[in-house]
Amino acid sequence: MILKNKIKEITLDEKGIILNYKERAQKEILYSELNEIYITVNKIKPFSEFLIILILICIAAFSFLILQTNIILTLSLLIIFTTIVKMNTYKRYGIKICLKNGHTIEKKILAKSKHETIDIVNDVKKEIYNYKIQKSNKGILQHSV
Repeated sequence: MILKNKIKEITLDEKGIILNYKERAQKEILYSELNEIYITVNKIKPFSEFLIILILICIAAFSFLILQTNIILTLSLLIIFTTIVKMNTYKRYGIKICLKNGHTIEKKILAKSKHETIDIVNDVKKEIYNYKIQKSNKGILQHSV
């Protein structure tokens, strides 16, 4: 199940991460419940990109047929070109938190706060790693005694 909740902020705690929601109370997820956490990069789907370009070309052709001026055609081709360039460089970032029970929590993040989120993800991965090491050390100590 994918939960796309309106998460306001993600903070770290000694035992896990705390999700602060905009409308609900905060929720704590223990490191033992986390399966993985990572950042996703989403681009515009090719079909949507094709549809936007097709609409812009239709507007350019329609304006050329009705107004019959070359300036309109040149301006619309310039707009089409800039739109194509912008769509190829546009990226949306998100953070995905996968839990061991199969639930996935997603949060969209701004490109400006991407680096802060990368730091949080790295810290969480480090804590998950430390938790797994401690758990395996306890298992080894119990078997040796």
